[in-house]
Amino acid sequence: MSAANGATEDWRALIDHLIPGGDGLPAASAVGLHDDLLDKVLRVRPDLRPDLDEALELICGLAPAEAVVALRREPTVYSSVSVIVAGGYLMSNEVTAALGYRYEEAKPVNSEDVLRAVDDGLLDGVVERGPIYRLPPDAPTSAFEAFD
Repeated sequence: MSAANGATEDWRALIDHLIPGGDGLPAASAVGLHDDLLDKVLRVRPDLRPDLDEALELICGLAPAEAVVALRREPTVYSSVSVIVAGGYLMSNEVTAALGYRYEEAKPVNSEDVLRAVDDGLLDGVVERGPIYRLPPDAPTSAFEAFD
C-alpha cells in the first residue's frame, strides 16, 4: 500500500488490533500485511480493492476499536477486510511456519486410494443418507431440478 494515500497508519493500527500477535505468532503488521503482503493479496484478489478503498475511508482517523465498529456497519466492506486480513496473514511464510501449516506443499492423490476408499464403503453412509442441501430462497426453479 502506498504511504502517499495517508491511510497506511490507520490500516496498520487496525490490522494489529485484529491480529495483535502473541503466543509465538507475529502481529499482522510485523509480517507486512500493511505493505508488501497486502499488495500480494490484492494481486490474487483484485476484486477486493474497491472495498479496501472504502474501508480506508471509513477508518480514517479512528482508533482501532472504533474502526472495527465503523466497518461492521458496512457488512460487505467488513467481510472483504476480514478476507484480506485473515487470508493475507496466512500467506505469510513466517506465520505458516509458526503454525506448522504447509499450504503450498503438493499433496498428490493416488486414484487407487480413492477407489479403495469407495470400495471399502467409506462413502456408504453419505450415499444412503441421500442428498442434503439448502438452496437460497432466490434460487431459480431450474436449480431445484438439478437435485431431483
